[in-house]
Amino acid sequence: MILGYKEVEAQLASYGRPEFIRYSVANAFDNFKKIMEQLKPKPKRVLEIGTHFGISSAIFASFCDYVYTIDIENLPGQTDIVWGLFNVRHKIKYIVRKNRDEIKKVIPLLDFDFVFIDGEHDYENVRADYEMVKDCKSILFHDIQVTGVRKFIEEIGAQKLAELAYLGEYKFKGTFTWNDFKDVYK
Repeated sequence: MILGYKEVEAQLASYGRPEFIRYSVANAFDNFKKIMEQLKPKPKRVLEIGTHFGISSAIFASFCDYVYTIDIENLPGQTDIVWGLFNVRHKIKYIVRKNRDEIKKVIPLLDFDFVFIDGEHDYENVRADYEMVKDCKSILFHDIQVTGVRKFIEEIGAQKLAELAYLGEYKFKGTFTWNDFKDVYK
């Protein structure tokens, strides 16, 4: 990464785009770093479900060899800004499909050892995302404070351990969240 995460956050804020400003790059980077340091073996190829602005995929690309990020919604230009600031564009494959059926066709063709689920936050969509990747040994859920996500992870028996945890066959099983979007989702 050419810029430090605090510099990236400042640069994003300078674009004057409120959608960038409400997301804490520094907080997200610190949280991902703590998780990645705990994973043994360290993930090499990440699949992210739900790209949005590309901040999470940029952070993962800072730690891993390659990131596949897949989404239904394409936000043209916004991911390029973020991935350019992190200097990770070359380590990310951005896949946009028109619906979940098309995504289901793509996922089996990808080679990944870690999944980050951060798509739609209602129960049905979280469950559908999980069903597509449940054979992966390490799955990380975001935004577990949201009712639909929380209901699903409780159903499968995942546990939240402090502020940082994950579902996988490593040190412990659980989930992970941070509160960049405090009180936005209820």
